Amino acid sequence: MTEKRIWESKTFWANAIALAAVVLCEYAGIPLSEEQIALLATVNILLRIFTKEPER
Repeated sequence: MTEKRIWESKTFWANAIALAAVVLCEYAGIPLSEEQIALLATVNILLRIFTKEPER
């Protein structure tokens, strides 16, 4: 199986974008709801389930 670099990973980018959103919301004083946090976790779990290639 071919390995891919971490920046080629959808999971990496989803988590990077989620982290940036959380930091920006915190900086702007906009609280995230429990539903929004649960959505981020769900997206991450689904991406990990459907990942076919290991990261390098």
